[in-house]
Amino acid sequence: MAKKTAIPTRVVKTPSDGDGKSIANRILLGLSHQECSQILPRLEFVRLKLHQVLHEAGETIKSGYFVNAGLISILAVQPDGKTVEVGLIGREGFAGLPLLVGYRNGPTRVMTQGDGTAYRAMPRRSSSCSSNILVWRGGCIDSRTNWRCRAHKSLPAIDCMTSFQD
Repeated sequence: MAKKTAIPTRVVKTPSDGDGKSIANRILLGLSHQECSQILPRLEFVRLKLHQVLHEAGETIKSGYFVNAGLISILAVQPDGKTVEVGLIGREGFAGLPLLVGYRNGPTRVMTQGDGTAYRAMPRRSSSCSSNILVWRGGCIDSRTNWRCRAHKSLPAIDCMTSFQD
């Protein structure tokens, strides 16, 4: 009788936040372990409901969302009140782009298209960056001058966004 040898298996653990909730957002999954440990404590895991309006066109954007599960529609609102979907965000993205370029309100309605989950980031102003910054993983650019902000050169985009102060 031939001896059976065990085939080694590699268990791949799905990344999760500090509370054990599984992370599926592609932006958050792309962060290093060190970046995650700095950023996840600043984000709030939230459950989203069908047709929940995250913000209205022209109103103050209170927070941005890293979609974990579900879909979020970006809707242009016509003068007669009708809407046209101009964007769709899933777990690959972030809802709240106007915040990242320094705006406090946006021209579109942002609404969920089903139940889902997200990590919510609360916007604040940075004391070391101008209010009109475009941030990315390696730093930020002032959108008015295209000058690189050296104060946040080593910070990831999410950290720059979540470290703003009023």
